[in-house]
Amino acid sequence: MVFSACSIANAQVKMNFKFDTPYGENKAVGKYAEINGAKIYYEEYGKGEPLLLIHGNGGSINSMGNQIDYFKSTYRVIIA
Repeated sequence: MVFSACSIANAQVKMNFKFDTPYGENKAVGKYAEINGAKIYYEEYGKGEPLLLIHGNGGSINSMGNQIDYFKSTYRVIIA
């Protein structure tokens, strides 16, 4: 029951992240990959060795904007 209550409370919190780049809705870099019949949306930023970031349940690409901003100067950040 505790997990359910926490999930409901978390779902009711509206996250409002503001970045100069429209992470999660960036048509200039957003792409789709078909993996095992599923269409997966992802974005890529930066150059260098690839670094894959995958947001958790209830998260979004936009919610990881701070990580993207930090790592994109050194790595090719692939976020899904």
